[in-house]
Amino acid sequence: MKPENRPKITFDGVEYDDYQATQMQRKLERTIRKQKRRKAAFEAAGQTEDATAAGARLRALNAKYTAFSKAAGLPRQIERMRVEYP
Repeated sequence: MKPENRPKITFDGVEYDDYQATQMQRKLERTIRKQKRRKAAFEAAGQTEDATAAGARLRALNAKYTAFSKAAGLPRQIERMRVEYP
């Protein structure tokens, strides 16, 4: 399908076609994994303030991921957000 004929969605004022929506979803999944690793590192280092801030950012990212997936009509793929190693 030509890019101009693909179905489009709008999220936070940005227009995405179906392919761009899947790529944005993957980007959010990568960011969530990164934030989980940062939070675990702060907790391991005993930096509770930084761990709390990382937890707040993680909750915000999860909310954005859920909202984006719903708006784009994409299934949430929780297994992609799992951090397999500590």
